[in-house]
Amino acid sequence: MSMFDKLKDQVANAGEKLKDEIQKAQEQAKEKRAITEADKAERNERFANIKVSTSSINQNFEVVDIIFAFDSHKEGFLEAGADPTKAFVKVVNRLRSICADLGGDAVINCQFDYRYAVGSSLVGNAKQVVEIYAYGTAVKFI
Repeated sequence: MSMFDKLKDQVANAGEKLKDEIQKAQEQAKEKRAITEADKAERNERFANIKVSTSSINQNFEVVDIIFAFDSHKEGFLEAGADPTKAFVKVVNRLRSICADLGGDAVINCQFDYRYAVGSSLVGNAKQVVEIYAYGTAVKFI
């Protein structure tokens, strides 16, 4: 067998090994994505079941942490189509998300506040912004 033939066999063997390694890595990545998607589905289900309340609850719980959320709505409150409710819904969902990440079941004793801010732009048009702040206590049922 000539040196060229040996080199050709080595390259072919290396190519096969590389193909096997690539296939193995792809299978591992696919398994990891499947686990991640299952985790996301479980988190979304938990997220949907997290209650947000401005009062306490009539259930035994332990405090997980105090949490805070903020959002803003950039459409001016005097403009047509302005809907500060969008910012409120985002803040409530942010409270839920933080609570879910902490392993909590509910956010209680929530307080909400807002302010109108006016920002300027380079073209001189002032833009009104509604900023909504919220905080509450993340709890886990016992």
